[in-house]
Amino acid sequence: PAIAAIARATIHRNGFAEKITVIEKPSWQVEVGADLPKPADVLIAEIFSAQLLSEDVLPSIEDAKARLLTPSARVIPAVGVMRGAVVESDSLLALTRMGTVAGFDMSPFNTFTPPLMNLDAPNTALTWLSEPFDLFAFDFQDDSVWPAAEGEIEVPVTQAGLAQGVVQWLWLSMDGVTEYENPPLGPKGTRTPHWTPLLYTFPKPLQLKAGQAVTLKLVHDRKGARADLVSVR
Repeated sequence: PAIAAIARATIHRNGFAEKITVIEKPSWQVEVGADLPKPADVLIAEIFSAQLLSEDVLPSIEDAKARLLTPSARVIPAVGVMRGAVVESDSLLALTRMGTVAGFDMSPFNTFTPPLMNLDAPNTALTWLSEPFDLFAFDFQDDSVWPAAEGEIEVPVTQAGLAQGVVQWLWLSMDGVTEYENPPLGPKGTRTPHWTPLLYTFPKPLQLKAGQAVTLKLVHDRKGARADLVSVR
């Protein structure tokens, strides 16, 4: 109620009170007839996490397309993609792995290295060891259901290095023309205007050579995703 009240005040302040109506309900509780006079012809969604899925975007859009939209309604963004690349980073290595500290072997603590972490440091230097690739893609405009999925992908290694894992970011096509993407910014930092890129860590750092290929198992359960190392050849 508090956010809805501020939204109404903001709408009124900017002269749109006669055009915009705030409904104090999550979309899955909205009913055509009771809350909407008729099915909507545009759906704009922003319930994306840094991993794309963990704010229930898939069931929310599925429900809206089934109950609240016209058959020809536009969905914005039209497409959402989880993109990734295999990376090396000395600063990430220092952050995620332990070795000898003051003469003590602390490496058993590497058991606690998280399989997924935010790249929220403003100056995390990254070296890309592969070209970008798609982990999962979701066509919100043309599809209506997105079941859980898994599979394997072989990623060619384009540069030698000590790989720490797979960095992941978002690519959104709003309408087939306008795009948004938040990849890591290269050697001088990972600061982005909104969602923070993520890192799927390998079980241990992996020395790679150009020309090799890394096989990854990709899994999503509609609420989250994983990118697990399978093999190197």
